[in-house]
Amino acid sequence: MWVKMRYVVEKPNKDGTSRWYWQRHGFGTMRLPDDGAERLTVATALNERADAERRGDAGPVEPRFGTIAWAVNEYRQSPKFTGRAANTRRMYERWMHALSHTVGSWPITTLTPKAVHEVLDGIESKGAKVHCAAVLKRIIDVAMRRGLVDRNPAIRLDLEGSNRRDEVWHAEAIEQFLTACEGERHAKAIALGFKIMLYTAQRPGDMRAMTWAQYNGNSITIRQEKTGKLVEVPCAAELRQALDEARTATKGTVIVAGSDGRRLSATSWKRAFDPIRTKAGLEHLQARDLRRTAVVNLARAGATVPEIAAVTGHSIDRTQAILEVYLPRDSHMARAAIIKLETTR
Repeated sequence: MWVKMRYVVEKPNKDGTSRWYWQRHGFGTMRLPDDGAERLTVATALNERADAERRGDAGPVEPRFGTIAWAVNEYRQSPKFTGRAANTRRMYERWMHALSHTVGSWPITTLTPKAVHEVLDGIESKGAKVHCAAVLKRIIDVAMRRGLVDRNPAIRLDLEGSNRRDEVWHAEAIEQFLTACEGERHAKAIALGFKIMLYTAQRPGDMRAMTWAQYNGNSITIRQEKTGKLVEVPCAAELRQALDEARTATKGTVIVAGSDGRRLSATSWKRAFDPIRTKAGLEHLQARDLRRTAVVNLARAGATVPEIAAVTGHSIDRTQAILEVYLPRDSHMARAAIIKLETTR
């Protein structure tokens, strides 16, 4: 018989059995034992600890050396975490907090690929599961550097939803999107932001943060939020024309601005971008795909890996890896190769 417990939810399996989770806002999710008595014990302990923390009388407890909670604290204080972009740190903190409160007492040496999957099974969303796995991998890396484990069981998990995107914006799709912008909300800002990403290979967040002080009439200088790298990207003729026209029509300091002259937030951008994408029939494409598209276009134009890296801000090794994964070996590439062959004769 199931005894109702606070923050414990039952979910059905395909075979008619049930699985159980402890879900409490602010403390993450944990898969509970199938055995009723053991489940009650674990859930009670989790609630008592959470209640004490909410009352403020739990007191700081130093994690035991070698546990997951210890590794979380070590990683949180490391430059590998503090040097990340603010948005990335916020996302990581969510999962670090959840891991500390659900499996923090586990010795990190007991983590096997099977145990890692059991931890991730408590997360319903495919995307969230991938994010948590990425954080767990970095936490286990701490234990590897300290010599506690010799391999990382959180890599090569083959999680559903973890496949890399390989979409690029082809010329026809680009034209369809820009045409669909006409008459839509924030149309000029969306079209301009689109062109900036297409020609500079920068991330959406960096694009939205650009100010006119970063544009000198020939190039845009960007301090990338994610990496902290400073890159100066010369502007293609079409982008220069769009920027010059926009600068004469605005009095604000932000390049990609709403009708009020202020920077578009990530939410405002998405609310304006998505309907235009749908109108153009391009639901399979995303704004972040433009960074990949720019890399592919530069390679197709004959740019070398170091030249592409100078534009995107990636390392040379990372740029090479992107091209290896995303550069299509298609008829365009084959045709270019034959043209080069014929011109050398």
